[in-house]
Amino acid sequence: MASAARRAESKAKATKARMLKQRIAGTKEDAFVISDSCSSDMKDINDSSDDDGVQFISQRCVLKNKSKAKALKDRVYYDEKEKDAHEQLEVDMCFLNVREVRKAIEDYHIAYTRNFTYLKNNQERVVACCSSSGTCSFMFVSSIIKGESTHCIRQLNLPHTCGTNTDTSRINSAWIAKRYEDLIRSDPLIEISVIQDTIMREHGVEISKHMAYRGKNKALEAVQGDADLQYARLKDYMLTVMENVGSRCSVATIRPTGDPQ
Repeated sequence: MASAARRAESKAKATKARMLKQRIAGTKEDAFVISDSCSSDMKDINDSSDDDGVQFISQRCVLKNKSKAKALKDRVYYDEKEKDAHEQLEVDMCFLNVREVRKAIEDYHIAYTRNFTYLKNNQERVVACCSSSGTCSFMFVSSIIKGESTHCIRQLNLPHTCGTNTDTSRINSAWIAKRYEDLIRSDPLIEISVIQDTIMREHGVEISKHMAYRGKNKALEAVQGDADLQYARLKDYMLTVMENVGSRCSVATIRPTGDPQ
């Protein structure tokens, strides 16, 4: 049953991707007209009546294959540190790795209060479309550059043509910690309710106190460091101080009274 459900889900995603591509590109038929290589255009050249005695080695028309080599374009890389980084998205934009690709897609949808679905999501290829059941033509396709870990946007159809959706959001505690790290750095005692109100005001999404609390703690760990890890390095700090001639250092431990938990 589980394998049948997975096959059905994969088939549904493939069908959705095919329908989406048809909506974007439409039904286009390219007609190529190939002229006869030895038609009237060449008869004037091959006519021996006025060649003044010049004889061609061969009357055959030689068609040379054009070089398929393309000039390399200057790469434009995505900079996640930029303000409103999601506005950078464009075709041929490069990402250092697939993690940056996923984060860029999430940031874009959080900023515009939309949601998306991955049709393909692995290390080599990322395909995303709108998760709405309507006719939204949003599509994002990126793939890896051969021999590198770099991803490049191959196809991009912006913006969403569907309405905003605040019922489901890609906001999580890790995103809160990264997005509001500077705010928490300037005010480590900031109230949880302030973080909730800020997100509601800027993105129109209501988050739980628990999510805001975890996001704040992750930001504090990034700003102040992990207290447990720092305590474990006290001995290393003491040995570093002792390397200076004439320096003395001692570390004492105060044990808690009673039964420690």
